[in-house]
Parts: sequence; structure tokens; C-alpha cells
Amino acid sequence: MSSRTLACVPCKDKNSEAPTILKSVKEIIEDSCENWDDIPCHVTDTEPTMNAVGMLIEQEYKTWIGCVDHVLQITAKLAFLTTRKNDNGENVKTEGSLIMEKSRALAAHFIRSPQKLKYLLEVQNNSASRAVGCI
Repeated sequence: MSSRTLACVPCKDKNSEAPTILKSVKEIIEDSCENWDDIPCHVTDTEPTMNAVGMLIEQEYKTWIGCVDHVLQITAKLAFLTTRKNDNGENVKTEGSLIMEKSRALAAHFIRSPQKLKYLLEVQNNSASRAVGCI
């Protein structure tokens, strides 16, 4: 498997709607002597317009993936975002923040006690899964 960047250019048409961008992408592919049907997967930025382009690509029964770096960045940002405004404009803890707090408390429970960690590993060894400690 190989990857190739075909172009990083603005659209010729200043209209930045998804169908226009997809048309430009197809032209770039044809200009580079590639066949649209031979490309198994397309990767684009995750900006909203490019997400719409990705959905159009998928409508043509092609595989589209949003940029993994951006997806991870957004996911991490949401996971570590500690507060958000509720409907009343008050700051409240986010669901991701609460999950992270609970995860840290659970890990700390085992990390702080060698006996509890040993028990955790014993329980895991007796199950079908591989035993892992806490990081």
C-alpha cells in the first residue's frame, strides 16, 4: 500500500461548496494520470466543507477517511475539556471530564496499593483476557 499527495491547491472556482470541490479533485486526479476508480481511499481535512466532500465520495461507493491527526486532536480536546456552558450559561463539568476523573481515580486505586494491583492481575489471569496493570 502506498499513499500519494496529488495536490494542495485552491479550487479554480471560488465557490467552496462540496460538489465544486469534488469536481476539482476529480480533475486534479485526471491531470495527474490517475484513474478515479483505481484509488481505493481518499483522505481529506476534517473541515466541515471537506467532510461534505467526503460524504459525496462515499455516495460514489468509495472509501473516505477524515485526517486522523485532526480526528485525534478533536477527540483529545473533547476528552480533556473540563467545563462547558449549560443552557443557563453556567459553567458545568463536561462528560469527558467526569469520565477522565473517574478513570484517574480507578487507576490510582490500584497504583497506590501493591496488594490491590496484585489482586487485579490475578483476576485478569483467571479470565480469558490478557492481564494488564495500570499505567
